[in-house]
Amino acid sequence: MSRPPGVLMPFLQESDWSGQKLAVVRPLVAFEAARTPWVSFAYADAQRRYTVTPSALEEEGRSQEALEWEALAQLKRRVTDWEVRARRADGWPLALTVVDEFASAFVLDAGRLREGHKRLAAERAWVAIPTQGVLVMRAREADDAEALLGARELEA
Repeated sequence: MSRPPGVLMPFLQESDWSGQKLAVVRPLVAFEAARTPWVSFAYADAQRRYTVTPSALEEEGRSQEALEWEALAQLKRRVTDWEVRARRADGWPLALTVVDEFASAFVLDAGRLREGHKRLAAERAWVAIPTQGVLVMRAREADDAEALLGARELEA
């Protein structure tokens, strides 16, 4: 069987995604957590998305690791940049966003996340994914009480 049209990309899916039993998936994080999103893989073009199934992966003669490596390599090739959405009183960025049709998957790109931390001048940050096309990163305050307020602001 030939590959579907499009570029292989990773996709984040909600924890209760109904397609998880039919697709090649893995949990977003390797530890036990409530409502952990799934990472799936699909060939995407301008019109459609072709989710990779275990049988299609077997027909291609590929491992899941090879599939994920290719999808992440394609994700890293996307040209996007963090945009400042809010500033602290001292002028440094407080919150950044990336807007892209694959923005939610950028949580899989360690280099892009490191760049966000660098722009925020913060070792710790909150990350939110309000929609599949938007990724938000907000500096996390050192003080736990302030950090909780910051997390609630981000959630709102």
